[in-house]
Amino acid sequence: MGNCALDPDFTAVVGCSSGNDAVTINNGAHHIWVDHCDISDGTDGNLDTTQGADFVTVSWTKFHYTPRSDNTGNDSTGAEGHRFSNLIGAADNVAADVGHLNVTFHHDWWADNVNQRMPRSRAGKIHLYNDLFTAKGDSYCSNAGQGAALLVENTIYNGVKAPFQIDSNSVGLVSKGNTFPGSSGTTTGSGNAFTPPYAYTLDSTSNLEALIQANAGPQ
Repeated sequence: MGNCALDPDFTAVVGCSSGNDAVTINNGAHHIWVDHCDISDGTDGNLDTTQGADFVTVSWTKFHYTPRSDNTGNDSTGAEGHRFSNLIGAADNVAADVGHLNVTFHHDWWADNVNQRMPRSRAGKIHLYNDLFTAKGDSYCSNAGQGAALLVENTIYNGVKAPFQIDSNSVGLVSKGNTFPGSSGTTTGSGNAFTPPYAYTLDSTSNLEALIQANAGPQ
């Protein structure tokens, strides 16, 4: 919904972040596959993975928002609305998250009006490959936060700000084979990541944008 105040858990004092995610994976849930979905306008986030959830794969899914002008609470985006898509690990130093939060995104599309958290991550090992970012006007895209390791491969960041945000207390973000047409801000990785424990095949970025736009979401 474009108006986050319609969420029954919305409180004006806090703003949009007081409401619910469109999808939440938490409390130790594991071996979850989200495939070919269209997820939009989550009041707090679109799809968050927290509280020790593990072995989560999100594939061929589109994330986006309707512009918001209703948020007059205390969210950091103010009247622009709390358009924060994907949080992995809800807080620093959560014991339940250590050794968990293994999350893979592939062939996903972060599209119109997503402001940030594509994803915002803590503690886990997060693998992004063959994804697409076209969320123009964003604050940042992919974050490596405290204790998180990100591996980003053969992904297109098209016309966005700050493709990478790497916190000093992260393990690091390793970038391989990515392209950044028309984007600004940090486009180089740093630190270390990890070797995924599964086999996968990378698509070339040459026709990737059209492929994802034609096939992400319900089919």
